[in-house]
Amino acid sequence: MNPLLRDELAALIADEMGRPEEKRKESAARRDAMLRRIIDLQTLYQLGWLVRQETMHVYGVLECLPDEELEGLIATLLRAEQAVHDGVPFVEVGLIRGATCNWVA
Repeated sequence: MNPLLRDELAALIADEMGRPEEKRKESAARRDAMLRRIIDLQTLYQLGWLVRQETMHVYGVLECLPDEELEGLIATLLRAEQAVHDGVPFVEVGLIRGATCNWVA
């Protein structure tokens, strides 16, 4: 296992174990719900590329994201979902990193 990834996982586990048991159960259920929502949106709208882009800093391991980043990823996926429904290109919405949108009139 990658040492950086191992250290990040160890830090997440240590943080979680420092919480009272009741909070740990609530947190685990909440994380599970967020992870399932991300996977559902990714599958339904073919947004695997966006999830990979947003998880590059944790080597693509979704479970390594802290709760705040999971919430942010869900918000990003919901923006992508709205773009799909509105027929707006992802680049125009600013979802593709490193891409610029130059429209010719």
